[in-house]
Amino acid sequence: MALAALTYTVAFAPAFAAPIPEITVTATRRETNIQDTSIAITALGETGLKNTGIDTMASLAKFVPNMVVGQNNNDTQVMIRGIGTSDTTIVSDPSVAIHLDDMYITRTSGLNMLMYDTERVEVLRGPQGTLYGRNATGGSVNIISKRPNNEFGLSTDVLTGDYDRFQFRGALNLPIIDEKLAGRISVVHEDRDGYQENVFPGGTESNDADALAWRAQLLWTPSDKLSVLLKVDDVDFDDVGQQRERLDSPAGNPANAFQGTLAEPRELHKVYKDTPESRELESTSQLMRVDWQFSDAAELTFIAGGTEMFFDFLLDADQDAILFSTVGHPGTSSDSNSQELRLASTTDKPLQWLVGLYRLEEDASQPLLVVNDPGVTINNMWEMESDSQAVFGQLSYELTDEIKLLGGLRHTRDEKTGRGSNEICIPFFSFCPVPERFVFADDSWDETTWLIGADWTPSDDHLYYGKISTGYKAGGFNLIGADPEDTVWDPEEVKSLEIGWKGTLNDGKLRLNTAAFYYDYDDLQVASIINFSRLTTNAAKATVKGVELEAIMQPADGWLINLGIGWLQAEFDEFIGVDPINVPQGSVPPGEPDPIPEDFSGNDLVNSPDWSINFGIQYTFDLGEKGTLLTRLQSHWQDDWYLRPYNLPEDMQDSYATTDVRLIWRSEEDHWSAEAFVNNVSDSLRATSVEVTNGGFFGNINPPQTWGVRIGYNY
Repeated sequence: MALAALTYTVAFAPAFAAPIPEITVTATRRETNIQDTSIAITALGETGLKNTGIDTMASLAKFVPNMVVGQNNNDTQVMIRGIGTSDTTIVSDPSVAIHLDDMYITRTSGLNMLMYDTERVEVLRGPQGTLYGRNATGGSVNIISKRPNNEFGLSTDVLTGDYDRFQFRGALNLPIIDEKLAGRISVVHEDRDGYQENVFPGGTESNDADALAWRAQLLWTPSDKLSVLLKVDDVDFDDVGQQRERLDSPAGNPANAFQGTLAEPRELHKVYKDTPESRELESTSQLMRVDWQFSDAAELTFIAGGTEMFFDFLLDADQDAILFSTVGHPGTSSDSNSQELRLASTTDKPLQWLVGLYRLEEDASQPLLVVNDPGVTINNMWEMESDSQAVFGQLSYELTDEIKLLGGLRHTRDEKTGRGSNEICIPFFSFCPVPERFVFADDSWDETTWLIGADWTPSDDHLYYGKISTGYKAGGFNLIGADPEDTVWDPEEVKSLEIGWKGTLNDGKLRLNTAAFYYDYDDLQVASIINFSRLTTNAAKATVKGVELEAIMQPADGWLINLGIGWLQAEFDEFIGVDPINVPQGSVPPGEPDPIPEDFSGNDLVNSPDWSINFGIQYTFDLGEKGTLLTRLQSHWQDDWYLRPYNLPEDMQDSYATTDVRLIWRSEEDHWSAEAFVNNVSDSLRATSVEVTNGGFFGNINPPQTWGVRIGYNY
């Protein structure tokens, strides 16, 4: 919600006692005041992102109630209100939609490099089944880049820190034809040693960074009624990358096939990896956006774009000195393109409306190569083709000056075709490889999602709202390792009831937003790894309910305080499944054992802590001609939570808190800046994701305590 007011915390005159400025968002596909928008939103602007140090999805989650972000090797897992996905392969789709400049991001590899030269980030909580539609059952994260403008501008900064960290960021804005044509080029380069300490002599150390991202834009505005934006984004990684490490596994379970090498208890971020790990990723996106207000009553928007992504990584799958197991994805690729056409009203009449058409196509492939000692090789291949089409509309009508009714409808058709192959090479047999197995699947799903709501604004400072909405996430295929009857999994569907209040109090110096919600989920998709294959099943039912509070306050000149609280209960009502830990995986098929079904009804959903709290306090000293000095302390606390739906003690992560401190000096006219910070002061470490593979429990760990110093120039 009003966290976006952090954008305005730097002033160069004693005006801090003034009301918090209004925040404009585009969550409803049109510009609105965040306090007049009946959606649970957290929004941060450019200066707010800088003041808080937010530059990744994980750091963003520390400021959003009921949002949890994990890392599964090099893929980012985003959960909102307990809803997300642990399957980041090409056969599945995210449950929280990520949009960059209104274009849907199909794959989450390299996602953390998108947040640079950013104008604003908006996090929409709850199903967004009407305007955003596809795979937004948990919500949507909208990243809005800074656009070209008609003034020359240059900004650059350099950061150095521990782990030999070096970062360069720069942006150049060029007016080409006065008031008609402008361009903007942005770049960020990051180089850092890994957080993991590898005790194997000469071994690679992961959780490092060697990345380059750039963005080029051209904005043509021949008139105040027409604008055309052309944009290219490119992200490149060439490093070890985000790699998981061995965690404690339940003793005596068949999945714990490998014996530990390190002394007990193990230290997080300390590993034994005798296989060199690596990551190569390149992702290039193009976008064209046309906005044309062809009459006083309506505006036409057309957005077309595509992304080409190539990904190659290798990891040590056993992390053991006795046995040898290597897993790689040599040559994962995803080519996608999408088009959206919207027509929206632009008058101030009681009836406001928006209608649109949408289409997304993706062609993706993902190999999996597993090499086990003494030479057993498994070579899997997934190929997916997806085609999603939708027609949608939303309208609002002001019955009176105080009461507004809302309604929306979206019909989506998803078509998918999948091919899977499995090849096994076993030495000592008369044949190698074992005859290859093929799976072909083809299916389609139709779904209509809707929204009904009402707003009540008894005064300019208060908004009460209530709404009932639905969400939908497409089904998919188990292309390897599943019985024929389990090849296709069904879509997941959610019905949501939400009520909320947004208040502006104390003459505009306090903003307080609250929301309460209840979800009824059918066929929730749950993924796990069994016998080197990732399998997804549909849990029959789940219930999610919770309450959220966000507040931002300026109690006196120079002070700013923000607070966010989330309470959540997310449980399976009905779920019969198989915990991979009870399936022997140390041996290679043939001879696969029959899985043992269990009743997990009543278990918590993954990444859904009962409580989460974020708090920040900052004071800005006015130094007169010497500028301003901002001091900030911010903390995030998260209750116990489970990383797997089976809720074993080993699946649970204890509650923990992280605290960051920042000191930022800016010159009088904001040309120069200097910053010093320490993140995760207490060095609190927890796993952010867990998987059971053929070697036991493995997970990714959050970053340790880090510090840095940044010098910047802005013209």
